Amino acid sequence: AAKEAALPPMPQSPRSVLCPGNKLLSSLPEFDEFENLIRQVWGTNVKVDVVMKLLGLYHCRETLVGDAMVRGVSGGEKKRTTMAEMVVGPRNVALMDEISTGLDSATLFTIIRWLAQSVHALQQTCVISLLQPPPEVFQLFDDVMLISEGRILYHGPVPEIVPFMASIGFDCPARKDVPSFLLEVTTPLGQHRYANDMLRQRKGLPRVSKLTPDDSLHGGGKGAAPPAPAAAAASARDQKPRDMLMSLEEMPRAFWDGTEQGRGMLRDVNAKVDESKLHPNALVHTKYALSPLEAIAVATKRQLVLVMRDKVLMKGRLAQVVVITLINGSLFYNLGVSLEDARTFIGACFMAMLFMSFGGFPHLAIMLEAKKIFYKHRDNMFVPPYAQGLAMALSQLPVSLLEAGIFTLIYYFMVNYYRQPG
Repeated sequence: AAKEAALPPMPQSPRSVLCPGNKLLSSLPEFDEFENLIRQVWGTNVKVDVVMKLLGLYHCRETLVGDAMVRGVSGGEKKRTTMAEMVVGPRNVALMDEISTGLDSATLFTIIRWLAQSVHALQQTCVISLLQPPPEVFQLFDDVMLISEGRILYHGPVPEIVPFMASIGFDCPARKDVPSFLLEVTTPLGQHRYANDMLRQRKGLPRVSKLTPDDSLHGGGKGAAPPAPAAAAASARDQKPRDMLMSLEEMPRAFWDGTEQGRGMLRDVNAKVDESKLHPNALVHTKYALSPLEAIAVATKRQLVLVMRDKVLMKGRLAQVVVITLINGSLFYNLGVSLEDARTFIGACFMAMLFMSFGGFPHLAIMLEAKKIFYKHRDNMFVPPYAQGLAMALSQLPVSLLEAGIFTLIYYFMVNYYRQPG
């Protein structure tokens, strides 16, 4: 199926986002206020709160995302959480695929409008693929890219796509929304339905008279039969033609060779670039954006936040350590220093080592549950896998030291180990 991918913004017209009614967002005073607000807070920690507020996630900021075992946020909130995770990072290009799934029209309009405003304020680029978006959402984009079977049929400003389709032989009806028209025009039935007289004459097809709004609604008046050409057109549509009037090879050729927009993009793509004039950081030469030490530091900081956030588990583990220590200490309570007690001391040492060895078992379930996030970060090349592994180990080190300290202080004196220095 064809998809429309819109790209706000174009560098040469950073404020050409359209809102419903063919008015420019840049002409609204609140848009300038929004730009200033975004520029002020985007370099600070406040940007996380701003993104959550604008994407409707602020009310569930303390709620777990959830999974099959834990009830969390709703499906739409999960999708917006993923979107916020990508948007809040320091990136200039965002690629989003089918973000409208599971969202109602009002929520989708709010999200796209905010994305359009933010990318213009921050001079970023956002590529979004949408399947049959609502007309009011479609008009918010700067450019539209119509793709069918891997071929780019059109890539240019939103207001110019309908005139382009008319120039190659397909007219959009007055009451037809543009996204639905673009989806249907890439199918045989849609091409036969929307072909104008110029294309029909070139293909040797009969002309079809167009119905007026009154004829289409009232059937041509009281007691009047539908016009013969309209009946013939309806009969032809019912046959569901299988052949395209303009193939998917001809439509891209008409755009790339027949429009100034297409020829200009081809010239830019084929132009040779003087690499000596490029900024040294213009092209990425490393697999990861962070250095090894920076990646380890970032991953460790994140893991520490996750560990300290689960305070219930932390308190439970500490209470478990105290209880197990008291039980083990009671088994070897106040041992003597005679030769007969030597074996008992060895048994006490073995129980202590056993406790230390199995102390990390409660963390295994958490690590297995975090595998999906690990794979996500690895596939998106956020941080290297070794940084994730070291971060998990380092984040558990303070907890392990605290557990070992509590166990040792209680167990050592209950067993009556040697208390004299030296």
